[in-house]
Amino acid sequence: MDRICTALVQAGYFVTLVGFEKKNSIETEQKPYAQIRFKLLFTKGKLFYAEYNLRLFWYLLWRRFDIYNGIDLDTLLPVFLAAKIKRRPIVYDAHEYFTELPEVVSRPGIKKMWLALERFLLPRIRYNYTVGEAIAEILSNTYGQPVHVIRNVPICGILPAQSASPISYIRAH
Repeated sequence: MDRICTALVQAGYFVTLVGFEKKNSIETEQKPYAQIRFKLLFTKGKLFYAEYNLRLFWYLLWRRFDIYNGIDLDTLLPVFLAAKIKRRPIVYDAHEYFTELPEVVSRPGIKKMWLALERFLLPRIRYNYTVGEAIAEILSNTYGQPVHVIRNVPICGILPAQSASPISYIRAH
């Protein structure tokens, strides 16, 4: 997330990264972008997801952003709803193939719920990217929206032309 946020700041965007704080979280370092971390009552399970998504929705609803970027399926619903209400673009960043994670696949009821959410949201989101060709192909073929690839590589492995990919993608649309 740091590389994405920093690249966007370097391209002239004002960025706010929203997340949550755990009991053992280290203090956030000073960055060139804003960082918001919610302190939640619940630390795992359904109540954690419910609380985090509700807090995220309310936070996004009462602030002005030009573009909303949901990171992985577990944050996409509040991002989608806030962006739709405010009539702003939505970008989906699939860091992984969420519905095929071991902790999701091993729980059929949970997988069914995440798949239903994925089936509802992904066909409605025009701007998508992920970390590799395989995930991009699966998501694009399944949901009929283009999915671009922005590789997740160490900073030392990024060439200047590659570091511009997220920015040019966002500007192009």
